[in-house]
Amino acid sequence: MKITKLWKKLAIGFMGAAIAAMIVIYIFVNLFINTSFRGYMGDRERASYQRIGRSVAAIYLKSGGWDGRLQDALPHVSTISSVAIEVVDARGGVVAETLPLNRQDSFIDNIARAVGGSQFVGDWLQERVEVPIMSRNQRVGTVYITPVAKPAQLEQDSLFRQSLNSSLIFGGILAALVALTLSFLISARLTSPLAQITKAARKLEDGDLGQRVHLRENDEIGQLGEAFNNMASALQTHETLRKNMTADIAHELRTPLSTIRSHVEAYQDGVMKPNKKNLHSIYEEILRLGRLIDDLGELAQAESGKLKLDKKEIDLALLAKSTVASLKPVFDGEELTIKIKSKGAVVGVYDEDRIKQILVNLLVNAAKYSSAGGQVTVEAGVVKNKAWISVSDNGPGINEKSLPFIFERFYRVDKSRNRATGGSGIGLTIAKELAKVHGGSIDVSSTVGAGSTFTINLPRKITKKQKLTKPA
Repeated sequence: MKITKLWKKLAIGFMGAAIAAMIVIYIFVNLFINTSFRGYMGDRERASYQRIGRSVAAIYLKSGGWDGRLQDALPHVSTISSVAIEVVDARGGVVAETLPLNRQDSFIDNIARAVGGSQFVGDWLQERVEVPIMSRNQRVGTVYITPVAKPAQLEQDSLFRQSLNSSLIFGGILAALVALTLSFLISARLTSPLAQITKAARKLEDGDLGQRVHLRENDEIGQLGEAFNNMASALQTHETLRKNMTADIAHELRTPLSTIRSHVEAYQDGVMKPNKKNLHSIYEEILRLGRLIDDLGELAQAESGKLKLDKKEIDLALLAKSTVASLKPVFDGEELTIKIKSKGAVVGVYDEDRIKQILVNLLVNAAKYSSAGGQVTVEAGVVKNKAWISVSDNGPGINEKSLPFIFERFYRVDKSRNRATGGSGIGLTIAKELAKVHGGSIDVSSTVGAGSTFTINLPRKITKKQKLTKPA
């Protein structure tokens, strides 16, 4: 069965990781205990063998040599320690022993019954340990000790291991249940915000652009929720602008068409004569429609990236001066003062006509919104690898609410869309797109009652092989 829920996948993943960790712990604990237990039993065996050697040495010293009392004492020591003991003198002769070779099987049975188990080593002579007996720095004999049963093979040890494994298995099962519960809780907690975002996205898809998610998380999921809210806000804003744009286009088309229609109807009814003056009004409205269509076509080209640029190396400071000079009659007619500031040449590779078009849009815009006696300032400069041109005015400024939308097509701060204070409403949009196709941007800052500043930022590349072209 295919798992489609994220919380289930997370729960299974957490559970699998917990089980794998428990298996590793189980194996590691067993290996560690086996090693430690063997070391412990080995130390205990060596200590036991040393005690047996000291006991034999004590009997030798007390008797002044090897005699029959040693043979009487060995069986008891052998039974208690579960070992076979053989004592030889310095010449290798057997002094005492606990198990003649011909009685091996019966002895093993007796020891097994004594310790309550029956798992013993058959070839026990291979485990023999040699303990020397020293007297006055001379070796007077040797004790050979052979374990009859290995410690790891005793029944008590087996029971201990079974008890340990049972405890580990029980603890593992309990830990698995806890891990399972926690994995479901954690996965549900992690996926709950995602489910909330998914639900809101579904409603957003259905057209409810007012959907927002409210998450308390400050992690990546919280950032995802914040990004979703920002996206929803942007969609809602653009949808509002789209609807407004439709109404604005209708208004821009309706006004000249209404003027043309009223004139034609007046001519038909004989109310107005089709003389040169009256026909000129119709001609102006036709020109206005033509400019609007041309602007829309140019904007579409710029936005689609199909606008071709004729780039060459030019001085933006000189271009700004020539553009201002060509618009001097416009500023004189509005009784405005225009100043140009520049700290030398601002050279770069640009399309001269398109940059001039941006400047014309910004300068004409500044002239329209500046009052008589006002001042417009044009500056050009370089900051690192970027060139900039700014156009500042001391007009009424732009309110903070309108500032983010100033470059949107057909957007007007003046909602009345008065012809005296604005053109088609896409001049700034075209300027922004033309800057963008050059790899640059246009920024705006404004203070109500103090004026606005539009700054064109362009990447600055100089081709030494190209000859500097002066603006026309």
